[in-house]
Amino acid sequence: MNFLNPLFLWALSALIVPLAIHLWSQRKVKTIKVGSIRYISEQQPRRTHSLHPNEWWLLILRMLSLGLLVLILAEPKLDLKPSRDPLTYVIEPSLLSNANIRTMIDSLPQAAVRLLRSGFPEISGYEVVRDTVPPAYWQLAQQLEKLQSDSIIVFTEALVSGIKGMRPSIKGNIHWVVIDAGTRIQSTVGAVKTADSVRLLKAESSSGYLAYFNEWVGVNSQNLRISETGDSIQFPQTSGQRTLPLTETKPTEILLGYHDSFLSEKDYLTASIRAVSRFLQQEISLQILKDTEIEKVDPAHFLIWLSPQLPPQTNQGLLTFRRDSLADRLLMPGTAARHFVLTDFLNAENVTAQHLPEQMIRILGLHSEVESQPKQYDLRAMDIKEFRPLAMAGMGSARKENTPLTGWLWLLLGILLITERVLAYMRRQ
Repeated sequence: MNFLNPLFLWALSALIVPLAIHLWSQRKVKTIKVGSIRYISEQQPRRTHSLHPNEWWLLILRMLSLGLLVLILAEPKLDLKPSRDPLTYVIEPSLLSNANIRTMIDSLPQAAVRLLRSGFPEISGYEVVRDTVPPAYWQLAQQLEKLQSDSIIVFTEALVSGIKGMRPSIKGNIHWVVIDAGTRIQSTVGAVKTADSVRLLKAESSSGYLAYFNEWVGVNSQNLRISETGDSIQFPQTSGQRTLPLTETKPTEILLGYHDSFLSEKDYLTASIRAVSRFLQQEISLQILKDTEIEKVDPAHFLIWLSPQLPPQTNQGLLTFRRDSLADRLLMPGTAARHFVLTDFLNAENVTAQHLPEQMIRILGLHSEVESQPKQYDLRAMDIKEFRPLAMAGMGSARKENTPLTGWLWLLLGILLITERVLAYMRRQ
């Protein structure tokens, strides 16, 4: 128990007041001399001393009432703080594959060491398999508040692919340390069969970048083995043979309808589509017409509609224009399946900065193999200033969990005062 205003406890010295009053009433009976007591009947005195047991009860009740009033002024708080670890280290599992990180863990002071996973299990050895999907850092940051520890230090890679939702606000006793483990990944993520070769799509990533590039291998190459059904391919890797689904290229048909007020957007989108076709070496059929010339769309076409008029119906996909100043990308999902929205007018700056051709690959579905498992290849790390969750003001590690007792003391004081008044009335005190 602790007190918000401990100086009021000096007022407990006032308990001597009711004690002095009761002792003062213990004075001797005054004796009056008379000439004769013949006619005075003999009686037992009603009291032989000034303090009967009932009056002792009054003294106790009054002293308790005064003591409770002093405690109320001192505002006591009951400390309900549970047993806590003074220091806890939380480490992202992927860091344990690095020998230098394991050496650092062994040199840490005696403290609890846990994994940055749901439930935060304690580390028992270093046989931890790297998660194919990075932790959801900001969601786990909110769960960290439930750990019973005065201070928490989190070692993490701060991967961009592990960021979801809005930046949370957490207690100030959680400290984040971003470590570059030096991990580098180069892996084949997809295979597409063309007329006389196989296009292997490869991903390469480290803490500073993520890049995709193509590699063409002849169908009859000794390094490739196509299944009898032609739907999968095997090729050697450092870790052994790997099997991937093998798809065939199909011509992509796009219809672009535009209004004269969107000439710039038409030119930038056309250039992006042609860049995608050259990069993927995939045939893309692009037909460009004015919006007034389009009445009906072939079911096989993906429609790009740059016009204030309502677009015609299409089954393969639709890209329309709707400016949104709050959008963080040029191409955003729309309200329906395979419906996308161009959120701003195009210029050389935003087309280059936001990599419009890459976004076009995504909405046209040309790299579905990349979209299926993109996060396991993305090792880009965030800057600590952008990664660190917000700290709540006044929520540092010294914060204690206390329960105020003032309300209960007021209730007890009321009961004591009522009892004292009833007893005093009965005793005529």
